[in-house]
Amino acid sequence: MSSWVLCICGQKLNKNLFSGNQWKILVPEESIDKDTVTDSDLNCIIVKSKISKNCPECDCLVVVDDQNNKVKYYKEQVV
Repeated sequence: MSSWVLCICGQKLNKNLFSGNQWKILVPEESIDKDTVTDSDLNCIIVKSKISKNCPECDCLVVVDDQNNKVKYYKEQVV
């Protein structure tokens, strides 16, 4: 996927994890449930994990899965 993702509101979100873009890495428990986590493990975790962020424009939760080329959007609904 590209280094940008489009929110459902149209806001362009930069996916660069190392530029202060407020992304969070969603790490599967099995990735860190080890006696020792190596530098190689950490590298793998960063590459393979989904990332998430709340859109600064509409507060929608955006979850990006680059491994499967998928983006999910979670928007609070008022009923």
